[in-house]
Amino acid sequence: FSSVVPLHSGNRDRKERKHYTDDWALGDEEIEGRRSFRLEDKMESDRFPQCFVKEMLGIDFNLSYLQRHGFSTPLLFRDKTVLD
Repeated sequence: FSSVVPLHSGNRDRKERKHYTDDWALGDEEIEGRRSFRLEDKMESDRFPQCFVKEMLGIDFNLSYLQRHGFSTPLLFRDKTVLD
């Protein structure tokens, strides 16, 4: 009489359950591994194409512009006074 021993028992190895938090409610300083994003770094870097964002004057941005071009590229307005 020989018995066969299964390589794995019926119970699967259980992974440690992930603990999720509401990070969106925390300030940037409280989040572990804080990341920073500086648009200027991206615009001046050779790693990103020059068409990464489109620089515009506020006077050129209106409903007609959106109807013609849509919102396919992020727009950068250095002077926001005309946008008010």
